[in-house]
Amino acid sequence: MSGLDPYRDARPSLAAENERLRRELARLRRRRAWPAAAALGGYVALVTALRGWLNGADPVRYWVALVALLLAFGVSVASALWLIVGRDD
Repeated sequence: MSGLDPYRDARPSLAAENERLRRELARLRRRRAWPAAAALGGYVALVTALRGWLNGADPVRYWVALVALLLAFGVSVASALWLIVGRDD
């Protein structure tokens, strides 16, 4: 019989495809992690830099620092959620 064998075993090709897809998912997860780490690092750096403004007597600087920290925290949370939940690729 010269055509396709109706009783062929597709398990080796399925295992190879499964391994390829796992490697692709691992690569995508590594690539997506840097925005969350960068946002968290930026938030920590911002808290350190604005510590004087938060403890100072000037109310304008206090509110500017507080708004900046809230925005940075929001970006950190959003990027962490994007990393955890992800999007359908």
